[in-house]
Amino acid sequence: MTFARDLVRAGSPKAAAAPSIQEPPPSTRMPGENILRPIRVLAVDDDPAFGKFAAKAAELALKGRSVRIRVARSGQDALDAARDEPPDLVLLDLDMPDLDGVDTLSHLRALPRGDHARVVVLSGRVGPQERWKFAVLGVREFVAKPIDLRRLVDTIDGIVERASWGAAPTA
Repeated sequence: MTFARDLVRAGSPKAAAAPSIQEPPPSTRMPGENILRPIRVLAVDDDPAFGKFAAKAAELALKGRSVRIRVARSGQDALDAARDEPPDLVLLDLDMPDLDGVDTLSHLRALPRGDHARVVVLSGRVGPQERWKFAVLGVREFVAKPIDLRRLVDTIDGIVERASWGAAPTA
């Protein structure tokens, strides 16, 4: 199973053993914000293993940057977390009980600064109808399940680059 293999490989001590460079965090300013702060990532999935997988992908993609990653197990948990700290990036499952991904994102967009979050939809259903529903909410990025870890990391890298969240420190 590719998912399980990628998850084990991503969490291996060898992958985590790379030296970290201690430099000031990059600027991750939102419009009108002048302070330095971590990039805030919110992974939302009702499957705890997949939530951890998405969080690990974000960690790998944002390696060397100041980052704060939270995992929510439901749409309501995600909204509560977003009220506390508006996310910069949301890795969002489509199929969840109660509030699905579309409903969760609709409510998130209505929160203060909720319209600034970049979103990647993670789902086994990424057909035209689902893409249209999310496009209306400003989503351009979709990664189909089962997810290839490298593809998700590359997708996050592209978002970081387009958002100008600062470059990772170089050795």
